[in-house]
Amino acid sequence: MRTLTIGTTSLASAQGFLEALEGFQAELVTTHDGNYQFQISLDETNRSAIEVLQALEQHVTERASGTARLELDGRRYLMDVADAEPCSYLLDVPDREPAPDTA
Repeated sequence: MRTLTIGTTSLASAQGFLEALEGFQAELVTTHDGNYQFQISLDETNRSAIEVLQALEQHVTERASGTARLELDGRRYLMDVADAEPCSYLLDVPDREPAPDTA
């Protein structure tokens, strides 16, 4: 299992994310500094990660009030408002690891 962590800075923001992620098993926790985090367990397939990321992208774009802070596999990311419609073709990504770079 992999865990996606989403950071928020207010209870109102956390509640918005909770609504956006209602179809996923998201756990809300309060951090030591009083902020909030969601932790979502993902299976090892690309599909589960893509579905969560698409829901997050839709929420971030609809609220249009800044970026979302994400952490996955020890790496930190920022998700900003999408410029266009979400990329529905991403659902067709095969559930396999990319070929190693031999260059």
